[in-house]
Amino acid sequence: LTETSTYIGKSDRVAIKIKGFTAPEVAAMVAKKTNGYFLVAIKDGYPKVNGMSVQGERLLREGDMIEVGGTKMQFFLKSSN
Repeated sequence: LTETSTYIGKSDRVAIKIKGFTAPEVAAMVAKKTNGYFLVAIKDGYPKVNGMSVQGERLLREGDMIEVGGTKMQFFLKSSN
């Protein structure tokens, strides 16, 4: 994730594409802030982190499992060294 915000959905304009016939065009966003990375629900309750639905935003921690529609991903921080 190199941008300040990275969108997740099935739209052709998002950076991370998800599976699912009923998936929203834009479901969530990962926002890079000074105090960490946050998963922001564009469609409240649709994205999940570690099996829990996200309302609003949630701080991402090393190893968190993100589920958006039929797509699962794991969050890792990469050292810039």
